[in-house]
Amino acid sequence: MTFVPFCELSRFYKTIALKFLQKYEFLCVQLAAHIRKSSKNVFVAFLRDKNSLAVYGIVSLNKTVLHCLPFASESFFMSDMSESSIFKNASAIQEDFSTALATLIKRMSDENAFDVEDSLSCVNGTYSGVKLILDAFKKVGKTPFQINQYDLLKLNFEKFSKIHAFPFHRGEKIFRLKRNIGVNYRRAVQHLQNEYEKEEVLPVGLEFNEDSCRLRLSNAIRTQCVLVLEVPDKNYGDLSDASTPFKEGVLVAKASTNAVGFHCAQIGGVYTDPAYRGCHYAFNVVFALLKKICRMKKNPILFVKKSNECAQRLYKHLGFDKISDYMIAYFI
Repeated sequence: MTFVPFCELSRFYKTIALKFLQKYEFLCVQLAAHIRKSSKNVFVAFLRDKNSLAVYGIVSLNKTVLHCLPFASESFFMSDMSESSIFKNASAIQEDFSTALATLIKRMSDENAFDVEDSLSCVNGTYSGVKLILDAFKKVGKTPFQINQYDLLKLNFEKFSKIHAFPFHRGEKIFRLKRNIGVNYRRAVQHLQNEYEKEEVLPVGLEFNEDSCRLRLSNAIRTQCVLVLEVPDKNYGDLSDASTPFKEGVLVAKASTNAVGFHCAQIGGVYTDPAYRGCHYAFNVVFALLKKICRMKKNPILFVKKSNECAQRLYKHLGFDKISDYMIAYFI
């Protein structure tokens, strides 16, 4: 197995690698979004050498390790590459991959190009791909302290075409946040983002950092599509402390894209204030976001915790189908 820096590939082989990534982008939207902006520490894995057309996968060795490794799955070996003798011994190739990746990680660490101790935050992606990468990190003495299990879902357009949003009866409205949003709006959506990260993202044992959360939200408003649902104050009387009231109303739900690739857009940050759950607000704000993504001519993708039964039901009702197991392994 040979790892070649993406930036060192010829134009021809860059095209080969990008076609590979686009073919399997539904499994790795965050990697596709990353590589559209930067190729730093992005490596293409070839089975023999960089003159071979047999691309095995793509790995980004940054703070969040991302990957496109469809052939880490036995089912992909059998269904997609069964006619190629190169791919008949899946386990041997996977071991070759993890060993070669461990060698690359150690070399980059020795050259201070990738600080495994201080720079590594998590490995994010399909279950089978993460397992291979964790095996490589184990070879260099690094193991995660927490692993979260998810389902990776893709929108079924035929199902979605038959679905309608729930009607509003209280003057609710959904709109997209812009960079120049007012102080009250920003404070309100920041609260929703804080609670979302505490409830759905923050690894056990780590302390919540509001400054980092604020930066992530600002970046999302600047680069992603962030939708919020507003409820008029007058219909609800006293508001809970969980939401910030202002003249127009109160923001009670949000959803956004968190990665936009070549052909896919990944949804994240879906959250409803607990005081307003059970009103179909999450359904409606995600429905509106899906409509926007469809107008962008992108395929909506998301991952959801296996243990989150409410979210699982929500996305099933919206027309999502499971396409893979997904995992995030945290190191710090």
